[in-house]
Amino acid sequence: MADIIKTIEAKQEKISKMQEKMEKIKKELGREQSALKTVARKADTRLKIEDGGLLRIAYEVEGFTVEDKNLLLGALMSAVRAIKTNHKPETLAHWKSVGLAELSKRAAAQQAKKNANKKKVATVPAG
Repeated sequence: MADIIKTIEAKQEKISKMQEKMEKIKKELGREQSALKTVARKADTRLKIEDGGLLRIAYEVEGFTVEDKNLLLGALMSAVRAIKTNHKPETLAHWKSVGLAELSKRAAAQQAKKNANKKKVATVPAG
């Protein structure tokens, strides 16, 4: 009978340890799921910021502002629809080249500004 009691106690101890491990794993799983949601949310936010930035560039280049958000959304939806349904590679290539040219021009201007700032810092005498 003593052997049976020892066996039962050993099994109960093993189950208890397994439950503790399971709780640790559940906590770790929760942390990982939370981290995944955070990464996904940050990626979504980044995309929204980038898209908004492109819109602001278009406004700036064209000297344009839109007060009516419904008008803007409708225009953007029409543009997206045109991109999705336009099967003329030359039109899409033109639109892409216009965007690339503007972004390249801005990148070059930003790099020139950085280089000018580096030169200023390098020429300032140590005081």
